[in-house]
Amino acid sequence: MSQVAVIQQFQQEIQNQSVELAAILPDHLSVERFIKTAMIAIQSNPELLNADRQSLLTSLQRCAGDGLVPDSREAALIEFNTKQKVNGQDQWIKKIQYMPMVDGVLKRARQSGEVSLITARAVYQNDQFDYWVDEHGEHINHRPLFTGERGPMILVYAMAKMKTGDVVIEPMTMADIERVKASSKTSSVWPMERLV
Repeated sequence: MSQVAVIQQFQQEIQNQSVELAAILPDHLSVERFIKTAMIAIQSNPELLNADRQSLLTSLQRCAGDGLVPDSREAALIEFNTKQKVNGQDQWIKKIQYMPMVDGVLKRARQSGEVSLITARAVYQNDQFDYWVDEHGEHINHRPLFTGERGPMILVYAMAKMKTGDVVIEPMTMADIERVKASSKTSSVWPMERLV
């Protein structure tokens, strides 16, 4: 079967799931838009169709349930190998995993209704940055350098201000990031450039 035929067959499979998708998609995201975005992801990376089909469909359902689209900005469909018993033998099977990306995580936090402000940023060596904790909570002061060379990235942080007024800050050094990436099956898709 040609690649075009395989893609068309999958398009029919996902169209057949439109009732189930409509039941889990939030009001702001239509089934048509979700399916169109999913098909663009498949056409951009047809190798996804060589993986376990149920894992692909389940990943798309999870993405839809979170109100995100698999456009590699809000969410991505990532292929990984996993061991599975087949007829009593260990075999490597290609599966698909849905992964929310930075934009998707920020979108979900905003839609929760509990967050009034959320952001994630990268800090470079020549930026002014200070982070401290005192009896009033966590604080940061970040002034990016807008003229001249900013130097290498030294850390990233996420900050959320809750509707209650509480502020939550999570700084990560490059060493922290490398440790997390090393433990991730999908470290190649960390979108650090999205934080700039």
